Amino acid sequence: MGLTSLIKNYADYNAWANTRLSNYLRTKPRELITQEAVSSFLSIAMTVWHFLDSQEFWITVIAGTRFDDDKWNKRKPDAEEVISLLIENSNMFREYVVHLSEEDLVRPVQTPWIENKLPVYEVIQHCLNHSSYHRGQVTTILRQLGIKDIPLFDYYEYLKLNAGEH
Repeated sequence: MGLTSLIKNYADYNAWANTRLSNYLRTKPRELITQEAVSSFLSIAMTVWHFLDSQEFWITVIAGTRFDDDKWNKRKPDAEEVISLLIENSNMFREYVVHLSEEDLVRPVQTPWIENKLPVYEVIQHCLNHSSYHRGQVTTILRQLGIKDIPLFDYYEYLKLNAGEH
């Protein structure tokens, strides 16, 4: 598997995992999604909102477009909005990545907080790892709140369920 296939596969995994998480969260009471918990962010909704914001931010870095701070940072999301946007945003991210060539993926891009440019594929890989990290936090918050029927969201589960498609 080449670089292009690998990065596209990871973007597909991210969309799969976030869709699975959204569909799962739809089965839970809305107040659970916004209930405060001890974590990096105060609730499941705020945790998901953070990695949605990050996915959008990193696409703007890669594309060289302006990030809309007002869209994400100026308001508090409700549970249904977070759940719906998680699927929409993750599919948008995947669609963006699917159309990148290997030349696009190795193109250096200036990122914030690092002096040197990074290849686009490393920025994408960071973004997808960041989402995985926060899906793990959502799982931890759910467990703190007494929920036990949490599905798996890890890459190996994606591979098991999508065997033969790669």
